[in-house]
Amino acid sequence: MVGLTSVGSFSRVIIPPSSPSTIIAAGMNEQAGVWKSLDKGLTWQRLYQGQIYDLTMHATDPNSMFIAVPDSGIMSTTDGGTTWQRRMSGLVGSVGRASVQQATTDPNILYTLMEMNSLALIAKSTDKGAHLAYSISRSARVFLLRCLRA
Repeated sequence: MVGLTSVGSFSRVIIPPSSPSTIIAAGMNEQAGVWKSLDKGLTWQRLYQGQIYDLTMHATDPNSMFIAVPDSGIMSTTDGGTTWQRRMSGLVGSVGRASVQQATTDPNILYTLMEMNSLALIAKSTDKGAHLAYSISRSARVFLLRCLRA
């Protein structure tokens, strides 16, 4: 990426359809975090510092984003990354690897696939991440084996 060469690797890159000059990048390893460029990648501003497993953005509101963060779980912003709130109500335990996706058809719906307490689980929220409920919970090994066989 132009101007963002110090980030070790990227877990997600999003260009909002309504703003093609804007790039949001989620980074891992060195200089990790959520980064934003308003000039097609020439200059960058860090919105969140820390490892980011995944990033999802509201389909029509680029100020509304969710990130999956090691140990913390799901975090959200509604102000373009100025402030972030933890979104783990309903899920209790030690968070491992996680992924997050906001539904494009209904911005109130959020899904997460995460490792929690050595289990793989899928959780769903119908209120923009304010509350998450288990949809599926299996041991990580059984869950991954079933996915590989499908």
